[in-house]
Amino acid sequence: MEWGKIKTMFIYLFAILNSVLLGFYIYLDFQNKIEKYEEKQAIINSMKNDNITVEEYKQSKEKLTKLLATVKKISLDSVSNKQDTYFLESTGDSEKLNIKFSNPLTNVNSNYKESITNFIDKEEGIREDYLFEEYSISDRKIKYRQAFAGLPIYNNDKALLSFEVDLKGDIISATKTAFVLNKLGEEHTIVPYSQVVQKLYHENLIGKNSKVNVDLGYYVYVSQVENQVLVPTWEIRVLMDEKEKIYYVDAFNMKIINN
Repeated sequence: MEWGKIKTMFIYLFAILNSVLLGFYIYLDFQNKIEKYEEKQAIINSMKNDNITVEEYKQSKEKLTKLLATVKKISLDSVSNKQDTYFLESTGDSEKLNIKFSNPLTNVNSNYKESITNFIDKEEGIREDYLFEEYSISDRKIKYRQAFAGLPIYNNDKALLSFEVDLKGDIISATKTAFVLNKLGEEHTIVPYSQVVQKLYHENLIGKNSKVNVDLGYYVYVSQVENQVLVPTWEIRVLMDEKEKIYYVDAFNMKIINN
């Protein structure tokens, strides 16, 4: 047999083999997708049968980056209202601006959120974005979290604006800490919150008759003295048997951060 014919035969043989392998790969990939879909549908049906309700979150961001957070150095030269009392408190790894109002900022029985928003907009010493988090009646504290591009930084005392309320309901003082925030690295696709909720349910962290609320923000991933790396994070609040459990889940790889 001539070498040319042998060579041609091997070419055809390899072409056929490659076609078979490609077809087998496509089949396995298709089967894998079917199995994942069936597993996902089984979890969804099981959650429905367990009377688990998930509040819809309007997700507008599909890709995010990590953030490099550096403790902001605060200067008293930046304050605007000279009638109020300002003083700095440094602890080595953070700086806190304390403000004592000469007159109450407002009363919590009025539209206090609007008054605080106006204060934040006008106060030269506060140039960061802050989002309302809670008003704790027991602690008499109103808390705002620093945000980046509309997403809050969770559970971080170095990115907090807090107002003190006296027994009459007057807001009498405030404290501020802040980061200088910069994007770190390239953008990556974040996992949809529905997959995160299904994962927590699959791991028995969401029980029957639970109510689930979802939010997207940032959580500390690496912490040093003055710098932190913040990672996009899903905040999953699970209300079960009148008790609330909060899970902070890495939005890139679905790992629980706060466990």
